[in-house]
Amino acid sequence: MIVELLVNLITGIIKLLATPFSILPDTPVALRTAVNGYMDLVFNNLNFIGFFVNINTLKAVAPLAIAIWTLNKTYTFLLWIIRKIPFSIE
Repeated sequence: MIVELLVNLITGIIKLLATPFSILPDTPVALRTAVNGYMDLVFNNLNFIGFFVNINTLKAVAPLAIAIWTLNKTYTFLLWIIRKIPFSIE
């Protein structure tokens, strides 16, 4: 119940922040076509990566690498905040 409340609160905040973007015009068709073509090119060529790296290994290692990188940055940020807290030992 508490988790549901938090999710609803976060969703409401995101919708509130995204409201001003609703007045923007639609994306031009040429841009959408170009982006879709690029994404098709990237995802269709994932089989080429399979020659060098096992895709199942990549699926397991990629999230771990992202998590380690994120934890490193978060740890550095938290240490920076802790250093900013003034305290005195008498």
